[in-house]
Amino acid sequence: MRIVLISVFLVSLILLFSGCGGGGGGTPTPSDNNPPPPPYNIYGYVKDTAGRILPGASVSACYKDDPQTILDSKTTDSEGKYYLWVPWSSPNKVYLLTASKSEYQSSTKEVILSSPDSPQEVDFFLNKE
Repeated sequence: MRIVLISVFLVSLILLFSGCGGGGGGTPTPSDNNPPPPPYNIYGYVKDTAGRILPGASVSACYKDDPQTILDSKTTDSEGKYYLWVPWSSPNKVYLLTASKSEYQSSTKEVILSSPDSPQEVDFFLNKE
């Protein structure tokens, strides 16, 4: 009985932490033109200022009032797309999204989600360094 309880506890921990930010957890970025199934509530493109897609760019999200805690982080796919999931806590909560790629200046945007289940598009256009 004790082994079963420990196993259930360990599986629960793995499931709980598999979607936490910072480690690229959560919904994987798709390799085709279809968005992934929910949960994601922020998505978009990362391109350079000339409009060329930037695959391999990093996009991360945190609360504005807690910038040290990464809620989710993804790398853009071959089409420059990313999909993030952040916990929705209130209609006035401000998130900071940052896009970065080597040889480009990073860009940060403030985002307010209107509801927990209405995905919002946030696109980035990065300047070459």
